Amino acid sequence: MIEYPTLKLMRDQVARQIGDQSPGRQTKIDEWLNIHYADIARKKPWPQLMRSSEEERALTAGDSYVYLPKEVEQLYLVLQANQDALVQASIEAIIRGAGTAYRTPGGSYTFADAGEFGRRQDFYASGEKITLSTSGSAAVSAVVHGVTVGKSPEVTGQEIREELTISPSTGATTTNTFKDLFSVSVAPLANGAVVTAAGTTSTDVYATIGEGESTARYKRIRIMQPDAVGSLVTCVWKKRPFKLISDHQSIEIPVGTQLVEACIATMMVNQREYNAAAIYHAQRSKDGVEELFKSSQDQNAKVYLAQPIPLYRTKRITVINP
Repeated sequence: MIEYPTLKLMRDQVARQIGDQSPGRQTKIDEWLNIHYADIARKKPWPQLMRSSEEERALTAGDSYVYLPKEVEQLYLVLQANQDALVQASIEAIIRGAGTAYRTPGGSYTFADAGEFGRRQDFYASGEKITLSTSGSAAVSAVVHGVTVGKSPEVTGQEIREELTISPSTGATTTNTFKDLFSVSVAPLANGAVVTAAGTTSTDVYATIGEGESTARYKRIRIMQPDAVGSLVTCVWKKRPFKLISDHQSIEIPVGTQLVEACIATMMVNQREYNAAAIYHAQRSKDGVEELFKSSQDQNAKVYLAQPIPLYRTKRITVINP
């Protein structure tokens, strides 16, 4: 599996290529490997990052909004059992076309992206303080960002941030009572520690932050119409890659060589080597990503022989993969 190298293997290769294996340079290499890794993963719908839930998630009857796990970078498809797929649209389009069915429970038929939040469910209606706890053995600095007095669209709201130190034994609770929670951010976590943000009054868990994360972000979709019975659905999405932290942690997409090339180019620029070598490695990385993605999809090896008549949607498309 040469395409899936570990962080240490890539770091060592970059350091050898640029002729600098000092600890300071290795730290920079790790940082830029992660930056390029996230950038490459974000630009393509990599097959290796595609996930399907297969009716493992149930909608909540009557709820218009569905919060998605942190790992979901892009939601592609929502399928109800024995029904057509929910079509994705813009939030403006589903509101304009809703008519009297805007809040009427029924069979959902479309969904739209409805923001990205620092909480994984709707906030407590009356507002509450936030309690933070850590599973680790060390104190953690944290910042809670939200709004007090009132939440939008009320004009009385005041956006604030509050700094806390989370004790491993007692945790920490905000002084302010929040009407909405925008984000919780923490200092770097180690040894698998997890920070949990929960409502003091409701005890609802709003976010969890783990190693390699500085904050939590959850995508939300608006369902049209709200589901009437809490149906099971199948979701298809693209996963966010996890940050490279450990020496022997491998990447999730087969772009090891391209990450090394991109990082070499960055390090050369960092060393003020603005020359053809930096451009050469940058171009090799870009071209390699395109070729890898093309081969991962294997589009040039598929021949479509037949297309069903639109009226008969259950008919299969015949495909030969020579």
